Amino acid sequence: REVPALGLLSTSLLTKLRANMFEACCLHYPLFRWWRMLDRGAVEVLCRDAAEFAFLVPGDHLFSVNTDSNASFFVVSGRLKYTPGPVVGGDPIVVESKTWLCEAAMWTSWVHV
Repeated sequence: REVPALGLLSTSLLTKLRANMFEACCLHYPLFRWWRMLDRGAVEVLCRDAAEFAFLVPGDHLFSVNTDSNASFFVVSGRLKYTPGPVVGGDPIVVESKTWLCEAAMWTSWVHV
């Protein structure tokens, strides 16, 4: 979306390009692996329409406590620190790469805790 020339690609080519970018991440989630076996095209459309990269640096916040979530996250590389809010409590948790966060947002209304 940040590269205007991508708007010139056909829908099918853009779908293949984005599937190539995001499919490896999506397939770390068991349901998406199963779904791909049943309907590869549906997972490609998921990658085209619903996947985005977010690049964070130390000190950035991916989400805040008590805010609505409209996304799930997959740590591609590096790691992050999740500090539970007061409702959950507890010590900060280090989340390593190849880990999903906020999966519940895919299936239900979710508020970050």
